[in-house]
Amino acid sequence: MDDPVKIENGISSKRSIEDIINDIGDRPTILMLLLFTVAMSLSAAGTYDAYMVAFTGIIPEYECRSDNCTAARANYSTNPDKSDRDAVCDFNLEKDTDYVFDTSRTTLVIDYDLYCEKSKLALLSSYYFLGGTIGLFIGLYIFDVIGRRTSCIAGSLLNLIVTFFGLFCDSYPFMVAIRILQGVGQFSSYASCYIWVLEFVPAKYRNYYNSWSMLIWAMGYPGLVLISYFITNWHYIHVAACGVFILNYVPLFLLPNSPRYLFIVV
Repeated sequence: MDDPVKIENGISSKRSIEDIINDIGDRPTILMLLLFTVAMSLSAAGTYDAYMVAFTGIIPEYECRSDNCTAARANYSTNPDKSDRDAVCDFNLEKDTDYVFDTSRTTLVIDYDLYCEKSKLALLSSYYFLGGTIGLFIGLYIFDVIGRRTSCIAGSLLNLIVTFFGLFCDSYPFMVAIRILQGVGQFSSYASCYIWVLEFVPAKYRNYYNSWSMLIWAMGYPGLVLISYFITNWHYIHVAACGVFILNYVPLFLLPNSPRYLFIVV
């Protein structure tokens, strides 16, 4: 594809793709839309996925119902390296016999009996980043094959769908699958959308774009805290997150493919 022709004072000259991008960037309304789009669409959603298990898998408090529990708890109360949780696990106390959980909030820790399975709970975050690694490797191929825009929207929709499946999750393996697929969808969509919108932004504005994107990531965390404060059922936290995702993803359908990508493939 030949470079576009620029005419100044009756003299024609070839224009680079960078000239076209700079022309787009000189229109503040378009530039602000682009910055807002990627920041709101992917950064906030990424925060929800990354930290969701901290709220859906919150460690519950418990109340002793037997002398064995009381003695175990007292034995560890003066040990700085031990906690009330260790008292239950180390002394093999029986749930509902020796102690009862506080059920004012539901948690997958109780539902999947993970209170003493600390490694399995921690791995739920690791599985998310495992999926993210897979998503990035997939993205290396599809970004140029089907385009940044299509890759971004496809990854976002995958993330939305599997997060909604959290409403029906009834086992630990099911949650592992959700976390892996969340990582695949979120990381592939974030990377492709980042490239997609960055290709619109002139070099002089890219620092502002990056700063804005990271600011929205940070603002997503208190949003998740607020949702988790008012919603006490961990399944419904997934549903509420989907509502946020839908609002964030709407701008993705308003932008065309980047001119740089089109310049390469046309």
